Amino acid sequence: MKAKRLSYNSAEFLQLIIQKELDLYGAKFEDIKALPEGRLPNGEWWFHHYTFETKEQYEEWKQFCITELRNSRERLSKKKAEDVFRWIDLQWGLKHQFEHIDLV
Repeated sequence: MKAKRLSYNSAEFLQLIIQKELDLYGAKFEDIKALPEGRLPNGEWWFHHYTFETKEQYEEWKQFCITELRNSRERLSKKKAEDVFRWIDLQWGLKHQFEHIDLV
């Protein structure tokens, strides 16, 4: 039986990409969804608590998302998938702990 292709505009697709981020921590999407107002017991937002600690973690998630976008129901081109990924990253990507800006 063939797996169902998800639309990248669907809630199921969003859950898939968020779960991929949470897998780094052994967390589950259902647990995050159940948090009151999206906050952990210490009051911190879940998306501030969980972060990409290395560039490799981020790149792995990025490639996962682009592959899923290209395999979505809409079968996006590589360029379009990269464009959509930038929007996904802004909306749903975890904070990066590995980046810093040298001002000097």
